[in-house]
Amino acid sequence: MKDSRSILGVNLLYTVAFVSLLVGSVALAGLSLGWRLVVNELVFLGVPIGVYVLVSGGRPRDLFRLRPVSWKVAALALVVGLGLWRFDWWVAALFGEVLDYTVPLPPDVLNLTLVDKIAMAVGTVILAPIVEEVLFRGILQSAYERLGSAIAVAVSALLFVGIHQEPAQSIAILPVALALAYVTWRTQSVVPAILAHFGNNAQALAVSLLQGSNPQSMAFAPSGVGALVGLLAALASLALITALTSPEREQRRVMERGWLASMLPLIPLVPLYAALVGLSLLLGLRPEALALGRRVALDPGPWEEKTRWTYEINNAAEEQVGQADCTLQPEADSFVLECEMEQSAYEIDAASGFFKDGAVTQTQTTRWDRETMSVLDAEIEASYTVGEEQATLEALVSDGGLRVRVDEEGQTGAEFEGCYQLEGSEGGEGVPPAEEPCRVEDDLLAGGGVFSPLLAGEWPWRFSALPMELAYSREARVLWPYRSVDGVEGRAPAEKDVFVIVRTAEQVTTPAGEFVTWRVTVGEKYTAWYTVETPHHLVAYSDDMVTWRVSEIE
Repeated sequence: MKDSRSILGVNLLYTVAFVSLLVGSVALAGLSLGWRLVVNELVFLGVPIGVYVLVSGGRPRDLFRLRPVSWKVAALALVVGLGLWRFDWWVAALFGEVLDYTVPLPPDVLNLTLVDKIAMAVGTVILAPIVEEVLFRGILQSAYERLGSAIAVAVSALLFVGIHQEPAQSIAILPVALALAYVTWRTQSVVPAILAHFGNNAQALAVSLLQGSNPQSMAFAPSGVGALVGLLAALASLALITALTSPEREQRRVMERGWLASMLPLIPLVPLYAALVGLSLLLGLRPEALALGRRVALDPGPWEEKTRWTYEINNAAEEQVGQADCTLQPEADSFVLECEMEQSAYEIDAASGFFKDGAVTQTQTTRWDRETMSVLDAEIEASYTVGEEQATLEALVSDGGLRVRVDEEGQTGAEFEGCYQLEGSEGGEGVPPAEEPCRVEDDLLAGGGVFSPLLAGEWPWRFSALPMELAYSREARVLWPYRSVDGVEGRAPAEKDVFVIVRTAEQVTTPAGEFVTWRVTVGEKYTAWYTVETPHHLVAYSDDMVTWRVSEIE
């Protein structure tokens, strides 16, 4: 490593940094993301850089490419970072939305305290731009430029993407990685890259603070228009930087040890990186694969005393459209949940689409077995009104059977009263009422099942007894006594097999305060947030139409 521009030397440096970060992710398991970032930059990247400087014997100013640039170039570089972040943000959001990708995080990594948030700010806007640009654009790229500017820019960007070791982030930062490498080559200085990196990270930090921790909040949501404007601003700034600068004439040289010898340190990282990406994609993209055919099994009920929750119900535009009041009463061998909710009709055009729903009132009483949390009996009364059409529903669960009575008024009016059995019935997801036997399979309404009429039903509270473990994945079946279904005229009872997944830990803000929660998804539509601490209070719930947020816990 005595040649400060040795490709073998910088590849060894990169390998040490990559492995150090990987080991550090395990060693720092109990630290918040903010403190992890600070330690990563100062120790797992900073120390290898310091050792490289000592061994190479080069001047840090030359190795790091710390050369001054004009104020015009500096300002344009800042705009490049600000503009590309808008585009990167949109790409990352698109990746997550289209593929339903979630980064699984345990609760202890969240930045909960003021000190954690300060550490995150320092690491994000100060340490990361300086340390990472010195490493990738200062040391690594300068060594690769002997093979040509295009190769140097591409390799620098790919190595930068690879060291982040997270698929969604890696895809999103590729454009900015290429831009950082380009401005460094064009100006022969790492200073513009530091400024662009600073602008990129500072905007990300600012938006994350302004966005807050409201579940399903549409505030500061990335948009295609914003991404396009940011991209055009960045491209225009890059064009102006190109016009204002002229890089040194390239002097290509042959690698002193040949390709294989020089690239040898990177070869073991390829399968290691592939394994990391594969694991990340499995946990974040396809956690249902971990279910392995197993059904949901609930722990004994976590409540020791009577508990009351009050909720505000908001639509996608964050307008309050209803409220709910639920009380849970422990009994000798069971728990009794009583809920009353009321929601007014609304019609809104929100950032995420057009939403319309009718007026709903609902009361329900559900009794669960204390040990198994299976449904012993339930009674639901609800009414649903859209314009001149109105429907009333009565559903009764008793002795493992379900009886439903519905009365409709209006153009699509219908009336039926009956019982039904789902296993072995014909009709796919839409199962019309049947006569005898009027039974519901144990795995439907017991610990392995979900009973959910109209909106929230009872499962969001019952799942307080769910084993709250990161990436927990099981199969279950959702049952609706009354809904619109394919292949059935009007509305009818319906069922659907779903996966229940503990996705990640999140900090959630509700009218009752801030909570550290587990985010649990049930199928593609339903999401619930539970406090990490027992008894795992349900503090928020969303069905993609409305979001319930707890306003009081007694």
